[in-house]
Amino acid sequence: MTSIKKSVAVQIFVGTIQLLPQSARPSGIYKIPTKMPVKLEINGFEGDHQADLRVHGGPDKAVQLYPVKHYEALAERFPTMHEKLFPGAIGENISCPDLDEHDVHIGDIWRLGEGLLQISQPRSPCWKIDEKLDCQGVAAYIAETSITGWYFRVLKAGMVKEYDKLELLESVNECYRLSSLLQEMRRDDPEAMGVLQKWMEAPGLADNLRLKIEKRIIYLKDTHR
Repeated sequence: MTSIKKSVAVQIFVGTIQLLPQSARPSGIYKIPTKMPVKLEINGFEGDHQADLRVHGGPDKAVQLYPVKHYEALAERFPTMHEKLFPGAIGENISCPDLDEHDVHIGDIWRLGEGLLQISQPRSPCWKIDEKLDCQGVAAYIAETSITGWYFRVLKAGMVKEYDKLELLESVNECYRLSSLLQEMRRDDPEAMGVLQKWMEAPGLADNLRLKIEKRIIYLKDTHR
């Protein structure tokens, strides 16, 4: 069992909307380290933008964290991309070397500077990662191996200064560990239905994730009649 780290160093990234290199579609995936201090607002960091607000941004996807260690796994799987795989490269707002999906739970509350953040859902990697990196299969590999990172909602806005750490204030029940959810969502046996039903009670669960779980339960019921 992984012990939860109570205080971790982070790097913060923001980005403006730019055009993707092949499709020329607008995207907020391009991030750069931000100057401090920076204001954390209800919909994310000041100066950070999302292009398609139907699927990106909003209160339940306000801030995105991606563990630094996952870039090593990506570089090993896609060695020709090594020089392109570094913190901020796939559009995260927070880069952290000391946390991953095994360390956190849906509903955990963290302090960052004056702000408060709550983990709301894992990231669902999309095709824009592949186009930005000019490498097919990266997003699929991230999803298949559950190295997704996660989103926070902002419970309290405030300023974040240089050297402010992400500090755990409240951790929820172990049964809501993020890595466990990612595993359960891939199961295809009848027992998974009961487990997923318990996930519906997770504190802080994002509405769109709740809908995905409901659809998965319905699918499993239909499959195992």
